[in-house]
Amino acid sequence: MTSMGMEGRKIPANAPTLERLLRLTDHGSVVIYTCEATGNFPATFVSENVGQHFGHEARQFTENPDFWADHIHPDDKDRVFANLPALFESGVHLHEYRFRHKDGSYRWVRDELVLERDSDGNPKSIVGYWLDVTEQRQAEERYRAMAEANPIPCAITRVSDGKMLYANDQHVRLFGTSAEDMTGRTARDLYADPSAREWIVAELEKTGQVSDVELRMQNTAGERFWVVYSARLLVYDGEPAIFGSAYDIRERKQAEDALRESERRLKDFAESAADWFWETDPDHRFTYLSDSELTIRGNLGRTRFELRLPSDADDDKWAAHRADLDARRPFKNFAFPLTGEDGSPRYLRVSGVPVRAEDGAFLGYRGTASDITREVTAEARARKAREYLVDAMESLPAGVILFDSDDRLVAANSQYAEWFPDMSHLLVPGTPVEKLVRHWLEKGIFAEPVGNLEEAVRERMAKFHKPEGPRLQALSDGRWFQLVDRKLRDGGTVRVRVDITDLKRTQGELARHRDRLGELVAERTHELTHELEERARRGDIARKRGAFPPSRPIGARGHRVGRFPRADHVLERQRPTDFRSRFRGGARQAVFPFGAGAAPRRADRAFR
Repeated sequence: MTSMGMEGRKIPANAPTLERLLRLTDHGSVVIYTCEATGNFPATFVSENVGQHFGHEARQFTENPDFWADHIHPDDKDRVFANLPALFESGVHLHEYRFRHKDGSYRWVRDELVLERDSDGNPKSIVGYWLDVTEQRQAEERYRAMAEANPIPCAITRVSDGKMLYANDQHVRLFGTSAEDMTGRTARDLYADPSAREWIVAELEKTGQVSDVELRMQNTAGERFWVVYSARLLVYDGEPAIFGSAYDIRERKQAEDALRESERRLKDFAESAADWFWETDPDHRFTYLSDSELTIRGNLGRTRFELRLPSDADDDKWAAHRADLDARRPFKNFAFPLTGEDGSPRYLRVSGVPVRAEDGAFLGYRGTASDITREVTAEARARKAREYLVDAMESLPAGVILFDSDDRLVAANSQYAEWFPDMSHLLVPGTPVEKLVRHWLEKGIFAEPVGNLEEAVRERMAKFHKPEGPRLQALSDGRWFQLVDRKLRDGGTVRVRVDITDLKRTQGELARHRDRLGELVAERTHELTHELEERARRGDIARKRGAFPPSRPIGARGHRVGRFPRADHVLERQRPTDFRSRFRGGARQAVFPFGAGAAPRRADRAFR
């Protein structure tokens, strides 16, 4: 039974607050619905804002009882219906699944349901809401990908009980356990002071993130150490979770302790975020360095320009820095390399302000410096890795093309563009793979006939999304390629295309030669068969003339033998040219290549 609500829409009579909810949700992110508690759970009401999020009209859900079930992703449908009985046990249920949008794409939906019962306690109806969490799901994948690629230990823990949901390899190594053992532990086990986690959770609930907090942690062996911890809240697998990173600062803490002990007069500076401090005189010569390494190496009394390495060829950078110093201007983040104590490069980033006496006289500069060697080294490694990737793609004797999880082109090597110059304008980042497929089909590049264009596009996109291993592809210009598609962890796809045209031609030539060889063998067999038949015919003539009396044929060992039905059956193979010489040598019997054995005298007469 329903009543008429806002704008003439039908509202279930058993939902007295539903009309107020509609006013809040018509332009919001939540879609309210009610449905029956049986069968495929057909919808009895859906708020109009469903079109804003999923493209469908509200009436489609209520007019077609199977509309909701038919639009669930095939890979999720069994799981969704298998878990729904939990609703009838607890009265509430929360699950996430993929739902097909009107445009054909799938959106991740968080579906929370509440079961309503009648006065007898029997299920009456279900009230729930849908929330599009696609971006949240994509964020979870990005967080996981970031954690896997991050050189800093990272982990995801559940807010409610601290259970470890994910930990990257660096985190596993830092805390001295296996990945299997780490997953399932609670975060409280890793804190030297368990109350520290309660403080972090409270801070996250207030501000949403915690940055660069120094904490004492402990590994599975009970060893305690210091880390710099940063965290932020997120939703992971539909639950509130914490994404945290712990940077091991044991060495840095030891250095800081030594620095505080030896540099008491710079206590105020030491409490800041700077790594170390310096001072220069009016001639820009160092008069103080808090970094003991730089002091020990005899850098006091030298200028920053005297520390410049010959390999640092950025003259413009140094000229601009000298201009700042000569003009007595403050400067920030001037970065330069120098040689470390062990001879390896060490990179510094310095900032400074001019110091003046009370009368305004220039006394020099005072400032801070940071050792950015790790940052520079990490950037260099990342840049080198990108170069290696490009070099690897270019060095392959194949066409390589990379797509992201949204089916858009990321990169393609030059071999790919060289093979298909007519589509070079499409081989740019951001091009949808469907656009490339459509271009090939419209231009008739494939050897097989296209037929219906849209069906052909859908068929090839389906193969792209679910690759089934290497496959061959023939083009209309006679070329052949072998294609291998591989799915990446982030949902992207890499395609490797190998030109096997020469191999196909070679296989064709071999097949033709094999066929020709068979023909030659058949021809020669026919000739030999004819020759044998001719010899047999001559042998029968000789026998008819009395050369070989059929009444007493003699075998190879002097025994009587029967008449042979075919003249080319022999008891012993002999070349015809050898027969007379063997006969005259005293052989008591002989075997002809065209018949049975016979007495030597009669055989000799036959040959004469």
